[in-house]
Amino acid sequence: MNKNLRFLFASSKWGGSAYHRMYLPSIHLRKISGIQSLISTDYNYNMIETFKPHAIFFQWLSGEKSLTFVRWCQSKNIKVFIDIDDDIWSLEDNSEWTKEKIESLEQIIRQSDGIVVASNKLEEIIRERKLHENVVISGNYVDLDSFDDKYIREYIYETRVGWYGSSSHEQDFSDAICDWLIKYFKADDLIVFGHMPAKLEGYARFIEGVEPLKFMQTLQRLNLDMGLIICDPMIEFNKAKTPIKLLEMAVLGIPILSSLAEPYLPFKDYIGIYEENDFFVEKSKVIKLQKLVKNEYSWQARKEDVYKTYKELYDNVV
Repeated sequence: MNKNLRFLFASSKWGGSAYHRMYLPSIHLRKISGIQSLISTDYNYNMIETFKPHAIFFQWLSGEKSLTFVRWCQSKNIKVFIDIDDDIWSLEDNSEWTKEKIESLEQIIRQSDGIVVASNKLEEIIRERKLHENVVISGNYVDLDSFDDKYIREYIYETRVGWYGSSSHEQDFSDAICDWLIKYFKADDLIVFGHMPAKLEGYARFIEGVEPLKFMQTLQRLNLDMGLIICDPMIEFNKAKTPIKLLEMAVLGIPILSSLAEPYLPFKDYIGIYEENDFFVEKSKVIKLQKLVKNEYSWQARKEDVYKTYKELYDNVV
């Protein structure tokens, strides 16, 4: 890839998704290939004129103004790519992604020069809906520079079990799951980080979310004895997710208790399964999974794959 290339990674808001899909690709492509890359949540016509990118990677565009903006960028000979990391087509009665908004996004996708998706399932969805032919997969990986590898765990509690996530996971917390959590974990032992599910309000201990650049260090310092992944395998939306939660906890050496939702099936031999009340995870399995993630699922380990993926996408349209 030409080192004189300039890539802009543009998201409408800063958060966990923008961190994984915009910020990390931007900094690692810069390290790998030497291209000039910039991430922005405040992009506009003047900024594009000044930076003069050869390609822009957008997150979640919709609306007539966005379509006009995309067409203007293309008129300047800028390649426009759309990044998708959730199956919004499976959402029902969603206040954020209405039918009209999804149709607008689909129009922009068809107008674009290509699509980056986070999982194999999302690629299938894009192709089945015939939204675009130029589709590549770039997963979510952990950044080994985002936490302190020399941090010594502080054992303060006898048991400290934690779950973390955003409000998008609310639907996973059914009555049955919450009853199960309350049955097996004491209130003082159950930590919820980021979003408090409504049905656990007043029971679990809540820790406010932090900005993405501080997330891994904060998770590390929770000193969890076990990490929970609450992901209902029967919910269609969950099937297209990436296993990023598992990767984040695994690389920190946290034993994991999870469901066997589709994104976590490849790791079933290294984790406890909560449908089976399989609370004990052997230390040897935790160590093996930690090594596996570092060697195969980190940005540092996948850097050549990431470079080839974005190069293939760009080269297909130049």
